[in-house]
Amino acid sequence: ALLGIWSIQESINRNNEDCLRYGPGGDEEAPNDHDFYQNCQIVPDLQVDYKWGRKDCDTAPYTEREEGLPAASLGYDDLMAYFAREFNFSPRQVTALMGVHTLGKADIFNSGFHGTWVNNEQGYFNNKYYTNMVNTSLNWALTRKPCDQIPNADTSLCSPGQQTGWEWNVGFTGFNLNADMALFKHFDVDDEGKPSCEYADCPLSPSARYAKSFGSDNSVWIQEFSRVYFKMLQNGYSKLKKVR
Repeated sequence: ALLGIWSIQESINRNNEDCLRYGPGGDEEAPNDHDFYQNCQIVPDLQVDYKWGRKDCDTAPYTEREEGLPAASLGYDDLMAYFAREFNFSPRQVTALMGVHTLGKADIFNSGFHGTWVNNEQGYFNNKYYTNMVNTSLNWALTRKPCDQIPNADTSLCSPGQQTGWEWNVGFTGFNLNADMALFKHFDVDDEGKPSCEYADCPLSPSARYAKSFGSDNSVWIQEFSRVYFKMLQNGYSKLKKVR
């Protein structure tokens, strides 16, 4: 829990330091013309207090226990049902929490999907995840990537005919899983994980208004993210203690 809080705050600090240095009004020339340096914004600090008292399992830091994580292929209804059942989260809270995908990337040999949620910004914690998702001028397309055609992947590891699962992609911008895009677009998913409509044709999901709100204001998002992240860290415990 403490490492998670620290890691998110560090990625906020990195966002703000680079934005102040190289962004609009910065005092140094940007190292390249990536969108971040032209349009970055300062992100407020995470507001999560650490509480202690969790008990490690007997085999920590390793375990063979299978946890019921939400599938990447889920649409809106199943995604919200999972988080309501497991964490008692509201749709607004789920939408805020999913913004953590502004960090990192997916690898076909790990998850079966491949891409970076926010190209060139995977180390910055900001609301670009939402601004890309709700940007209807971007050419979001449903795709499955053949393993042996993925740039920067070790194609020698590909199995014959291996492909990623169905993904939402925008060239040079980023990608989404179904569970991401379900925050903004409403669709059904078939047995292979393929959504029932393309981006331009899918209706808005019930949580679309939250995605738009978080995409328009980092402060609004960080405030809600802090609340739901704190709630998630306390899940399953009733007697955690404050650090004095």
